[in-house]
Amino acid sequence: MEISLATRLPASPVPEYARISIAGETAGSPVFDDVYFSDAGGYLESEHVFIRGNRLPERLSAGGSSEFVIGETGFGTGRNLLVLMKLLRELGAQGCILPDIHFITMEKYPLRPEDLRSAQGIFRNLSREAGLFQECYRIAGTGIQTMIPEPGLTVHLIVGDVLDICPALRLSRPVNAWFLDGFAPSRNPDMWSLPVMRELFRMSAPGTTLATYTVSGTARRNLNAAGFATAKIPGFGRKREMMVGEVFETVQPGKEYLRVVP
Repeated sequence: MEISLATRLPASPVPEYARISIAGETAGSPVFDDVYFSDAGGYLESEHVFIRGNRLPERLSAGGSSEFVIGETGFGTGRNLLVLMKLLRELGAQGCILPDIHFITMEKYPLRPEDLRSAQGIFRNLSREAGLFQECYRIAGTGIQTMIPEPGLTVHLIVGDVLDICPALRLSRPVNAWFLDGFAPSRNPDMWSLPVMRELFRMSAPGTTLATYTVSGTARRNLNAAGFATAKIPGFGRKREMMVGEVFETVQPGKEYLRVVP
């Protein structure tokens, strides 16, 4: 798997770190006036929305491919990565032969190492995974930061603005599943804009899936216009609905993706 940027991102040898507030079991962003995760159960929400929403247990254990690429918009506290690592460990313990995983994630405001440790400390059932990732977590300005928290998993954390990253990102193989996990469209509209959705579609192929907690009309219309077929399905906790999508052989803007996550 090869990953590169066709054009250089605006240079910044010292990253602009995120500001984070932690209160009890909730971590929030004062800048975006939104939460990274809530006390409704951050771990379970990530598992429901991104792992099950993309059907990863079945797809990763099915075999047939030496590599599997997951793309993410909005790395945040790394919650989704830790939940993925836990899934990989569980599938490996079951004897599944897993593909090499490349986790490509974008973040404009990464967390300082000490803030990352504090936020990830809330996920007590992910302490093993958090420890492995924190050992290799390094941010050296803008651009691609490559980390290998454990064999078979490579994390490509791209620091920069999504509007700069997406048009420049070049991959040697398409993304198999997208985690769309930026702050809410009303708080962070650039992340959910049509130009960004079109770039995500460019990096996809028939069979690529996506999942996100938001059911914003703007987000859904932009995903459909870019070529993804989407549908609302049951959400997690207090969120009644979430959204999933897929790329089909024949692009049919607005077509519904009817699979229901039980």
